[in-house]
Amino acid sequence: MQQQPEIKKFQFNNVVTFPYYINYVMGFFIGLPLLFLYGEYGMRYLGIWGLILVFLIVGLTVMGITKASSKNLLLYFDKEALYIVENHKPPQKIMKDSIDGVYSYDYNRIEKSFISLQIKFKTGKNISITDMDTSEKVDQQKALLMSDFLTTLKKEMGFEFIKKNTGRSLQKLGACWYSRPQ
Repeated sequence: MQQQPEIKKFQFNNVVTFPYYINYVMGFFIGLPLLFLYGEYGMRYLGIWGLILVFLIVGLTVMGITKASSKNLLLYFDKEALYIVENHKPPQKIMKDSIDGVYSYDYNRIEKSFISLQIKFKTGKNISITDMDTSEKVDQQKALLMSDFLTTLKKEMGFEFIKKNTGRSLQKLGACWYSRPQ
């Protein structure tokens, strides 16, 4: 009787799956009309304190929308696919050979608990997984989970470190490109 290999499952809580720049776009489209309205009607009554209030409202609104759109993801591999389960919905099956590579932090080399993954497909599509928690404090349990996930990802997909993208590094995103060697 042949034993089935143990499937490692990785649970990511409170992550967003849209690109990082969406927060800036939301801030712009929410903040610009509020600043215009404040400049037209509120400046003479509230002064500089009203401006601080406008920035507080914009920040809380963007944070609330981002928090409301956060998800819990479960990722796991089998022989030929990566599965992504989103908030207990049916799993999304992604064939391993359709994945070109992954941008991530080097969780094995540095101790970091901020989740920043971008899965790139050969078709040009992307899946971004970014943490909601932007704290600089390192969560040891999450750092261990990310290190274990990166090790499993490299083993399952046959990936290895290829290069570091300085543009992503400046944006505080996972800058290490992992892919199959050419």
